[in-house]
Amino acid sequence: LGYQFTPEGLIQVDEAGRTSINGIYAAGDNSGRFRALSPAMAAGMTTGAMINFDLINEKRPLPKM
Repeated sequence: LGYQFTPEGLIQVDEAGRTSINGIYAAGDNSGRFRALSPAMAAGMTTGAMINFDLINEKRPLPKM
């Protein structure tokens, strides 16, 4: 997809799970150093909330009906 990687080979994300590609998010084992269920769940919950936040605050026209 063309997103950036960290020196450790993980997908580079910001604190909200956003990658360097607009609209692409990552969470869990592919973007964090901890390989355990609870950190992956926390990252997924945070990233999911930020996806929702970004979609709600995105300025786009309503589809024509």
